[in-house]
Amino acid sequence: MSVEENVEFYTVKTKIMDVASDSVFGSWGRLIFPVDSGYYSGMRLGNLRLAWYSHIDSEMTVEICNYLKNQTLQGNRVFYDIYMEEEKAADPAKANTGIFFLQRK
Repeated sequence: MSVEENVEFYTVKTKIMDVASDSVFGSWGRLIFPVDSGYYSGMRLGNLRLAWYSHIDSEMTVEICNYLKNQTLQGNRVFYDIYMEEEKAADPAKANTGIFFLQRK
């Protein structure tokens, strides 16, 4: 699944914050998971729990995070900021908004 031989991909043991802060994602990595930590619990991908869902498949969580990383490393855009900088400056809550595009075969 890796683009480069030396790229380390995520596992169920990867810390959620390590994914969110991975430099490959730039400034939007923090938006992969809820910005407000009150909406999720767990420290690692394997034990992530979200307030809105009763069943989270940890293997699928890992697959999605690795997909985002792999696509980004290949130069494919997966995150779209939907507000202009001026809009975010006027309403800081808009800085925590965007759309992830996951293209599947």
